[in-house]
Amino acid sequence: MPEFFEGRQAKTPDRYLRIRNYILDQWENCKPKYLIKTSVRPGLKNCGDLNCIGRIHTYLELIGAINFGCEQAIYNRPRP
Repeated sequence: MPEFFEGRQAKTPDRYLRIRNYILDQWENCKPKYLIKTSVRPGLKNCGDLNCIGRIHTYLELIGAINFGCEQAIYNRPRP
């Protein structure tokens, strides 16, 4: 998530942490059910666009922070 650490006015480290922590909290509340990207969007108004939130969600999946052990887990790796 380098875009949050490049000195941009709209994408700050604090905003990244807010999105990340919210997604982690939502996962904690719904596990072992799969946490879909669109389910976290309503709680993150004015935090970033859906694509940005989706990239953080995907990153958290890839490092095993969310959606581990789910039967319906669908891991989408971003294309290079």
